[in-house]
Amino acid sequence: MDSCPTIKSVGSPVTHHTRSIAQGAWMKDPLGIMGNETIFVVKSFASQNVVEEFENMEKLKAGVTRKTYTLPYQWDGTGTVVYGKYLYYNRANTYYIVKYNFLTNSVDAQITLSGYTPRAITYQWGGASGVDLAVDEQGLWVLWGNTADNRRLYASKIDGDVIVSHLRFGYG
Repeated sequence: MDSCPTIKSVGSPVTHHTRSIAQGAWMKDPLGIMGNETIFVVKSFASQNVVEEFENMEKLKAGVTRKTYTLPYQWDGTGTVVYGKYLYYNRANTYYIVKYNFLTNSVDAQITLSGYTPRAITYQWGGASGVDLAVDEQGLWVLWGNTADNRRLYASKIDGDVIVSHLRFGYG
């Protein structure tokens, strides 16, 4: 049986912090391996390949970086996630999801998205977000538009270094 409670209402948004860059993402490790309060920030889909680590929200607000990681590859989009000791992101202009290990500062795997075409306008706004990564109670997922399949939306589950299942959405 599903142990998640039913959402009764959604309140007004709360702004925790702002930065001068309009794009980017901040995230925590949902597994707590990298620390329950640790925050990771990727600046922009067009920025250098840098990830900043902050000890907690107060340090983020104060701009006190605990550690900076320089990734070997630039990313596309802002749909990166931290999951355990890894940062998962879409390698720029490729069909790879990079699995970057924070503890060893190295790439452990590059996972292939078969059917994904880099820079194809799969999300109709036309920007650099062709792939999003997400985490839920079932694990790690990559959401993407399959240009070879009439732009249907796919949700593909990642387990370890491989895609283990696909859910396909769309008509036809």
